[in-house]
Amino acid sequence: MISDSVVPVHAGASQLIAALFDELGVERIVNQMVTWDVAQWKRSPGTHIKAMIINTLCARRPLYRIEEFFSDLDVEMLFGEHTAVPSAPCCAMLSSISSSRP
Repeated sequence: MISDSVVPVHAGASQLIAALFDELGVERIVNQMVTWDVAQWKRSPGTHIKAMIINTLCARRPLYRIEEFFSDLDVEMLFGEHTAVPSAPCCAMLSSISSSRP
């Protein structure tokens, strides 16, 4: 008997892609190669790239709808504990790029 508090989650290939990403250290490499201020970002650029790649390979949803894609997945398992559903990463990246221009 399944309790009402238990919600089944269809992970698909997202778990495999996240595990490969972690095994290869792509997130760490991206974070080392990109200049970014830890105080101004909620998540690292590597996490944003990981979210976009998982979205593209699993669902191909537009970036402005990326929150909908991750709302049905176990985000803590994909990105680590205490992680909220990623919002549109391209918006955060574009705003930080445009604000840094003179």
